[in-house]
Amino acid sequence: MYNPKKAAKYWNTRINNFKLHPAVLSLHASQFLNNAYSEWESNTLQKELGSIHGKKIVDLACGGGRVAIPLAKKGAKVTGVDIAKNMLKFAEKNAKKNSCLSNLKFMNASVWDTKLPSNHFDKVLLLGILEHLPDNLKKQTIKEAHRIAKKNGKIFIVINNKNSIFLSNVQKWEKPKQTKTGYYSSLMIPDEIIKFLKSLKTTPKIVNSNLNYSLAYHLFETLDSNIPKKDSKKISFLFDYLIHQDSKKGNNWKNYDLLERKFADQFFIVVKK
Repeated sequence: MYNPKKAAKYWNTRINNFKLHPAVLSLHASQFLNNAYSEWESNTLQKELGSIHGKKIVDLACGGGRVAIPLAKKGAKVTGVDIAKNMLKFAEKNAKKNSCLSNLKFMNASVWDTKLPSNHFDKVLLLGILEHLPDNLKKQTIKEAHRIAKKNGKIFIVINNKNSIFLSNVQKWEKPKQTKTGYYSSLMIPDEIIKFLKSLKTTPKIVNSNLNYSLAYHLFETLDSNIPKKDSKKISFLFDYLIHQDSKKGNNWKNYDLLERKFADQFFIVVKK
């Protein structure tokens, strides 16, 4: 049985003990790997968001403000929702440092029951949260995002790909369950998420994957222990290049093929209400 209080306690501990990227992304990955992943997500989001100045945006599971703060700095009116109070405290301090707190407000609430008004937000973000929820709460969270989005508003979703040969063979993904610490992780089948989104009378579209990053990431993970530190740092330039290649696909990318299905770790979905 999934326990939200345990989950909140776990994420509170993460932000207390680690820097922002490892706390909200991959805990044990090298810094440049987390930075590269964050850049892919951010680049794709920026391309798909369009003009955001003055727009109402809600970041569900905003964590320490990794995504919310840059949007607020660009003039969006951002609401950050998170179950972990310490994440929100970190985000608020981060916002003050970036002089954008006037464009931000934070709420301590579950993403599947935010109590936010219906049909209110121009853009709703679900980035890096669904994989940390059991299936029933995944669906409830997507429904909640749909409820609070305006008519013709958009929902932005990143999912971890269950079809990935790499991810499906990682032990923590094999049998989703909440650990004693409160951590929960799972994978999703892109087609099933798309089907569920369509059942809500929305128009979903997969707009990107991080195929190049995923291939290099898993190769690097197998070689990491044999690479001298001075050389592993140089590899960060390779990941910068690969993320640029993944990010370039954008609107020119029409369909994901067999290669994407089997080897991309994450997909980026844009949903029009």
